[in-house]
Amino acid sequence: MLGLLVLSLFCLVLLLRVPVSASMIIASLVVFIIGGDVPLVAIPQFITAGMDSFELLAVPFFILAAELMNVGGMTERIFRLALGFVGRVPGGLAQVNIVASIIFAGISGSALADAAGLGRVEIKAMSDAGYDREFASAVTLASCIVGPIIPPSIILIVYAILAQASVGSMLIAGLIPGLLLGFMLMIYVYFVARSGRYSCPIGPKPTRRELVRYLWEGLPALVAPAIIVIGIVSGVFTPTEAGLIACLYSFIISTFIYREMTFKKLVGALKNALLSSGMIMFLIGAATLLAHIVTREQIAMQIAQMLGALTKQVWLQLLLINVFLLFVGCLIEGVPAILILVPVLLPVVEGIGISPIHFGVLLSLNLLIGIITPPMGVGLFVVSNYTGISFERLTRACLPFLIPLLITLGIVTYVPQVSLCLVEAIFK
Repeated sequence: MLGLLVLSLFCLVLLLRVPVSASMIIASLVVFIIGGDVPLVAIPQFITAGMDSFELLAVPFFILAAELMNVGGMTERIFRLALGFVGRVPGGLAQVNIVASIIFAGISGSALADAAGLGRVEIKAMSDAGYDREFASAVTLASCIVGPIIPPSIILIVYAILAQASVGSMLIAGLIPGLLLGFMLMIYVYFVARSGRYSCPIGPKPTRRELVRYLWEGLPALVAPAIIVIGIVSGVFTPTEAGLIACLYSFIISTFIYREMTFKKLVGALKNALLSSGMIMFLIGAATLLAHIVTREQIAMQIAQMLGALTKQVWLQLLLINVFLLFVGCLIEGVPAILILVPVLLPVVEGIGISPIHFGVLLSLNLLIGIITPPMGVGLFVVSNYTGISFERLTRACLPFLIPLLITLGIVTYVPQVSLCLVEAIFK
């Protein structure tokens, strides 16, 4: 009864446009008062305990690394590097956009960092080359979803901590699904370009000297993902230490190689990272309250019983879970949604034989699609803000990209080895 009450209160307060973290605390506080079995002085203890994790230090480090890349010139070099290698493929700069996001994903782990940083460079270059501005923005938003799937990934780190899974295994599990997602987007853009639906001009073929220059300038940015992934896989450093190394690497390259880092830019990057990290950490602390009630009231067991009553087919249960997660992703941003859903759904999927590692990738991909899905699609708001394209027009431009995204989601859902094969090969 109290479990249903806390979820109902949370949804009600959220509909009143109260911030997610405050909604969690308000709903939990009301239930604690009604229940009377938990002293209110324990509330701050729950919040601080939720943030007391060494692994969570990786989150602010990777956020800061993305900010340093954006202000230090690394994002522009990544774009030019991708331009040199795939700029002549049908779809031209749209293909470059996707490849650049894959490279950027190996350092930042954040979709919004990609959309707000690298996205500005990509959209401007595509618009200047004659691409439809709405199409350019839609490609940017679709490709930024790759960021939190390919390691390192902020959202997968948070999931691993909540699910008590290996952070290293969770990050490696996202590598093949992330690359598959990028490949599907490239195939879709290829056919769109060939169809003539949008103007997708192909620029002049770069000379050999230009290719060498692009490679030389972009090599330091290209090396960073390899260092991070190989270091985590080999056990040389933990995911938390990888975040610190990403920050140091980005700062050194931006300052001493590209020489674009200034004190003013550094202060701005630190400020933005501090604000973003503080918001995420407070969300995690607030979600601990909600998770305590959800666990105590055995809501997961009730949902499992409901799914079992609807159907005994595992594939159909997975389909229903996907539909539910896509709906949630339209309303709540990734990290807050994971904080709410993991205590509820993880026992359910484990009960039907789904690996927690597989479910982590599945859950993250579902919620990330919400970045480009109204009404809450936070990525839509970010890109609409700096491009000047209305939210409605941008949404219409993004909807066709749901085709490759949902195809990828289906493959990841029903072919578990896409997520698990590397984990099993490396860690077993």
